[in-house]
Amino acid sequence: MMSKPYTKPAEEEKAPKPPSIIPGKTDLTIWAIQEKGAEMMKACGYNPETDFLRSGLIVDPDYQKLGLGKRLAVHDNEIADEAGARIWVSASANSRKLFLSIGFVVLGTESVILGAGENGEEKVGINWVTMREPLRKE
Repeated sequence: MMSKPYTKPAEEEKAPKPPSIIPGKTDLTIWAIQEKGAEMMKACGYNPETDFLRSGLIVDPDYQKLGLGKRLAVHDNEIADEAGARIWVSASANSRKLFLSIGFVVLGTESVILGAGENGEEKVGINWVTMREPLRKE
């Protein structure tokens, strides 16, 4: 059964918007890159019916290198283990080492456009398609 799309009432449209939860210093090209990564994951065996897909982890630059991202990623692993599900991540050059350190394996790579370079040419990078099998409970 289909339902009608939600339409905001006028008073909700006029209400003040909450502040963004994404730090202003964050490069949001990661979200476009993640979408491309999901397509590659499907080609590597990702099953949206049974697998978990990590769509990104952002730590405010002022709080990076304190282990917060790793703690969040490990917690995600624990949730997936409880569900008996695999987790898939399109890991950037900045996050690949973290994911490999907590049990993910690389299944493939993909070229991604990171934006325009100094002379207007495209900056191209690599993302790694990674996956982690759930740990079995004894």
